[in-house]
Amino acid sequence: MSTLIARAVAAAFTVGVVALPVTVAPDARAVFSASVPAPASPPIRSFATERAAGSQGIAKFGACMKNKKSADVVILLDESGSLKDSDPAGARVDASKYLVKQWAALARENKVKMAIQSMGFSGSVSDASGAWRDAATDERRITEELEAFRPRDTGAQTDYWMALDGARSALAERSESGGSSCQAILWFSDGKLDAFSTYQGVVNGKVKEAVKPYLKAKTDNASATAAASKDLCRKGGLADQVRSSGVATFGIGLAAKTATAKDLDLMKSIALGTNNCGAVSAAGTGDFHLASDIGQLMLAFDALRTPGQLPITERRKVCQGQVCATEAHSFVLDDSITSVHVAATGGATGLDLYVLPPKGDAVKIPIAGTKDTRVGGAVIRSEGLAEDTVTLDFSAKGSWTGLWSLVFVDPKSGSGNAVSETSISLSGDIEPTATLPAGTIYAGERSKPIQLGLQRTDGKPIDPKSLLGSVVVDVAFTDSAKNVTPVASGIDAAGLAEPVTIDLTKAADGAGTLTVEATITTASIKPAKGKTIPGTPLATSAVDVDVAVAPPVGFPTVTDTVTFGSARGAAKSSASVTVTGPGCVWVDGPQVTAAPEQAGEIAVSSSASSATSCIAVADGETKELPIDFATSAAANGAVTGTLTAHLAPKDEPDRARTKSLTFTANLAKQPDIGKRWAVFVATLFGGIAIPVGLMYLVKRMSSKIPPLPLMAGVFDVSVDAGQVLRDGTPFALQPHELRDPIPIPLEGATSLTIGPAQLKVSNGWSPFGAGSVRAAIAGAVGVSSERSAVRKDGQAELPLAIHNTWALFTAPDRGPGHGRLLLLASADAGPDRRSDLVNKALAIIPQRLQEMSASAGAASGAVPSPFPGDLGTQGGTAGPVLADPDATWSPGATGRLDSVSGDREWGSPTYAPGGLADPWGQGAATPQPSGSADPWAQMGGDAPAYEPPTEVIPQTGAPATDAESMATQPRANIAEQTGFFDWSPETTSPWPPDDNSSR
Repeated sequence: MSTLIARAVAAAFTVGVVALPVTVAPDARAVFSASVPAPASPPIRSFATERAAGSQGIAKFGACMKNKKSADVVILLDESGSLKDSDPAGARVDASKYLVKQWAALARENKVKMAIQSMGFSGSVSDASGAWRDAATDERRITEELEAFRPRDTGAQTDYWMALDGARSALAERSESGGSSCQAILWFSDGKLDAFSTYQGVVNGKVKEAVKPYLKAKTDNASATAAASKDLCRKGGLADQVRSSGVATFGIGLAAKTATAKDLDLMKSIALGTNNCGAVSAAGTGDFHLASDIGQLMLAFDALRTPGQLPITERRKVCQGQVCATEAHSFVLDDSITSVHVAATGGATGLDLYVLPPKGDAVKIPIAGTKDTRVGGAVIRSEGLAEDTVTLDFSAKGSWTGLWSLVFVDPKSGSGNAVSETSISLSGDIEPTATLPAGTIYAGERSKPIQLGLQRTDGKPIDPKSLLGSVVVDVAFTDSAKNVTPVASGIDAAGLAEPVTIDLTKAADGAGTLTVEATITTASIKPAKGKTIPGTPLATSAVDVDVAVAPPVGFPTVTDTVTFGSARGAAKSSASVTVTGPGCVWVDGPQVTAAPEQAGEIAVSSSASSATSCIAVADGETKELPIDFATSAAANGAVTGTLTAHLAPKDEPDRARTKSLTFTANLAKQPDIGKRWAVFVATLFGGIAIPVGLMYLVKRMSSKIPPLPLMAGVFDVSVDAGQVLRDGTPFALQPHELRDPIPIPLEGATSLTIGPAQLKVSNGWSPFGAGSVRAAIAGAVGVSSERSAVRKDGQAELPLAIHNTWALFTAPDRGPGHGRLLLLASADAGPDRRSDLVNKALAIIPQRLQEMSASAGAASGAVPSPFPGDLGTQGGTAGPVLADPDATWSPGATGRLDSVSGDREWGSPTYAPGGLADPWGQGAATPQPSGSADPWAQMGGDAPAYEPPTEVIPQTGAPATDAESMATQPRANIAEQTGFFDWSPETTSPWPPDDNSSR
């Protein structure tokens, strides 16, 4: 197709003799009509051709978005100090905001749910809010968060590895929470990879200098940079992890003042898979745009405004003194075209821009500001993006058929070496369609006929023969194993009447995709004199259509993917695939595609690993086939790979078909401060008189739930048709809920009780590293926001900093499809933060409840309480006893909402209502249930008020030169608001900001 575009563009300039009458602005130099000989000089460079030779990732991403009607995008912006020279005015921010504006309009017009999160990077990643924003409804908030990146240009590093892994991790978490299967990273940088060996990480709730995840120990900067480069592009490295996770990477490199094009070769290789960067094919997973100045930077962002469409982009010289046809950017319109978008940059300042319609005078278009200008049969809205860069949006106000041209003119004739560039997108509101046959499509044979066609975006069909120009349609099928089968190519308007079929004789069964691409070319123009002017190709429109391919009759089916979720530390988790009969299924032959090196040995196995141990199912019966996943060590990154599933008819294992299943897991580890093993060796072999037991003691003393205000509650939930319900209606928190703080001792807590949920600190076997919190409900199986896999003991695992996390438990007493949701919110979390916490939980509850039910069903007997005996055995007595207003937390509920224990051994205060240590000072009254939905109403006084913090200070522990360290966090005198501990303005909080600004 790229060759077709190049030919059409070149041919459009061979127009014989062209008259150029000009309408002159009062302050412009007069240019008279003149006959200018042709042909025109050829384009200096065609970016459309360059992109097509790469991967066309934006087109494939757009096709996915059209099909799924959703997308998740991380906007990843460089924060390094070199931006002070390369982009002092923050054009990267203006371009990002402009792009979000375009995406927001696209999302609203096409009813696409596009979620966006903005991040910055230098030595590590920092986000604006940690929240995913909907482009259609939250455009203002997204642009406000992007604006905050304008002054963030003081970073001392440009660490590609930390940037991509941070964005990858955010998308993985989004996917686990019910995000889109169409995901992308929009990545901007102005310099080459430059990394130190350390960054500012959060360890045990405190910001400390930590060793980068791709290193084993501290080293010099050159060695760290080399290690990052190697791990990015090695086989199975980070680039492969991103690609094999299905994430597209759109790189935009600014080679201006502080960098050269060569400096950005690695960035380009990561996006396009060139120069042997990675073993996983980058075809269809990325794009790269190199900009040499701010104008080209704007065009690079503009090229992403309509995913699924590739604009025609070319470069021409600037006319000197007067309008000249030889350097015109031209295109042909007919009345089937509904809109035209042009992004143009002159390559120099002080230029004029003219638009020449098919009939009439050339009209000067303002480059600065926003203005509507009538030109021939169109109204052109111009919007200035930079001093020499503008976008033009054409709206038809009558017939506009004919040859249109744009040209930049230097009225002072002083920019002979300047090069102008345009990116032109013509839209006819036309997209291809594919109507699948009724019934089942089976592997091993040709499909039934599939009817192709064209339609408007509102679904109204178009007769291909009614088009004024021409159409060419190409079709290909990708099976569940990613094997691509050409279906048809070069289909014209007449050929669309004939259906096509897919050759599935060698295709894998499972979820396949039929991709249909349509290229429309406007009608040719026959002038009164001279040669015929060929039409201009519209931006190619592509759509994906899901095709479910069943195995041959008599064979069982199995789902295509295995998702092990997220694991912190060395992974050990389980998942399952669904098997539907008749027949028998087993799996073997795991192959790891990509994984972090530090994960060590990776094991993927199943109890159903042979024909003798297969999962047997009757006709129509459904069962779960369990699969276990484990790593020998903790790491940061994604593990992706495949398993071979064997599908055999009933009692005929020798006839088994094979099918490839893909698996994914997301790994995260605690930041490594690079000292603990040195201390361990010194303890054992250096003769230091510090017993290891004392080190356990130190860890025990420091492993506490931090003393920050906590709002928490347990809520009964159920799932019906994929929707999370509460009391039969969609889940929603009431205004009085998650309102009142739960007291935590000044030195932290080792256990809490919240309704039926018991939380207890677990130190583990090692004297090093951080402890964790285990949450459990008697008789239930649980998972959490931090660990999606079911532990063997049924407990949900949380970090010590439990604030702004959640846990989900089965509810065996209430039956299948029911559960209990534990929400843990920090007191200073605003409405957006709480809403994000709840929404992330609700998005994943249906999937997690199903997985936990399968795990619980496989286990024998109920899960006992993991914390036998009195919760106060570690020290301290139970805290406030509050009413269960709905009496629904558990059978025979005691009415106990929360209790706190410190550690008596270390002199923790004892909390009891009415005692001196009672933070609320409510006297000795013990609250009793009286039906009020507000538990604090039983305390005999007003609930303690929590005021939002107003002072914002820089996060501590980071070098002042690194922009990522400038994430802010709130602080306030909590003692004045809650009365249970003093956090004065003179005392810097040791806890990380709740917006997750340092990842």
